[in-house]
Amino acid sequence: MGGALIGADGQKGSAYEYSTPLPIAYGIWDLAKALGFTGGKVLDPCSGVGIFGATAPENALVDAVELDKTSVLVNKLVNSC
Repeated sequence: MGGALIGADGQKGSAYEYSTPLPIAYGIWDLAKALGFTGGKVLDPCSGVGIFGATAPENALVDAVELDKTSVLVNKLVNSC
């Protein structure tokens, strides 16, 4: 519920979080490849729940940084950390 949206349960989400849709994450990786990315380390400085790590090509090693404790837990589950 990023962007301070109010969910069906009436609770307001964080104004500072936004979950990137999977097609966007895959599109960014495709763009990186088109621009010459062939693999290596990548920094995700505000990784949220880990969509970019989950959609990363096998030759990418994503270092993820996230401050929100709930998002960190979800990120660990999504990316088997």
